[in-house]
Amino acid sequence: MTEPILAINDLHVEFRGKRRGDHVRAVDGISLEVLPGEVVSLVGESGCGKTTTANAVLGLVPPAKGHITVGEIDIATADRTMLKQARSKMQMIAQDPYESLNPRMTIEDIVSEPLVVHGHGGDLRRAALDALAGAGLAPAEEFIDRRPHELSGGQRQRVVIAAALSIEPGLLIADEPVSMLDVSVRAGILNLLRQLADEKGIGVLLITHDLATVAAYADRIAVMYLGKIVESGPTLDIISDPEHPYTRALLSVVPAHDPTVPTNPTLLVGETPDASNIPSGCRFHPRCPAVFEPCDEIEPALMDTGTGRQCACLLYTQADSPA
Repeated sequence: MTEPILAINDLHVEFRGKRRGDHVRAVDGISLEVLPGEVVSLVGESGCGKTTTANAVLGLVPPAKGHITVGEIDIATADRTMLKQARSKMQMIAQDPYESLNPRMTIEDIVSEPLVVHGHGGDLRRAALDALAGAGLAPAEEFIDRRPHELSGGQRQRVVIAAALSIEPGLLIADEPVSMLDVSVRAGILNLLRQLADEKGIGVLLITHDLATVAAYADRIAVMYLGKIVESGPTLDIISDPEHPYTRALLSVVPAHDPTVPTNPTLLVGETPDASNIPSGCRFHPRCPAVFEPCDEIEPALMDTGTGRQCACLLYTQADSPA
């Protein structure tokens, strides 16, 4: 069996709240795996803990509890030397290519910088050219001596990907990689990530708030709400037949391909609760359209529903639940 390139086990990340004694439970006990050559999408509303999860994987925020294994290194307990070694196996693709590139550096310097940081020798210009070509910027010679302001948004994001590819990582963490780009270039970037997984065996953790974005690109989806994963499984199964009420609500507002087809969107009431004051019981129950009596008292665990996926909902764990 193939070993995962990324294994997250019972991850908790907490921050100090605005008031003394408050603790913001940004990530509250999630487990997730990414295999080589697999695209796994972490989906949810803004503020649900997606980016905090990514930052914990990168070692940018310390976990309060749990383990994050990249290769054979546990990020949660790694010292600086081991953390640098782990970071040579994973790279980040940031959301905003306009802010993530140094405007004073040439494209060659940007793409070859990870090689310098991690002590790679050899012909850095040749390596940068190869990385640019691998990211879809061809002929690479036309781009390597430019600066970021001379490129379009899609080209800049490909430079970010090229820099990530330059050290040949096993894992890419793409945090909303197309949200700042025009619709016309989004498919190209997502196709590139899918191609890197298929052809190079790179594992991709794709973070987004848009289920429609990942439907054609991810192998598996994990839906996150208020610090917890509430449903996970194969993409096609979740897209075609969502089990958790929150997943159903997210999918119900995805625009239809045919604008003449009537839709019946589920509009959730209220805002996402404060992560420093999480509701009792099921944390989704204040907004859930399928809520019933035990929901405000019992917090459901993420359990196998017998359909090849997992769901955290009392509809699947209570024998006397409504049909």
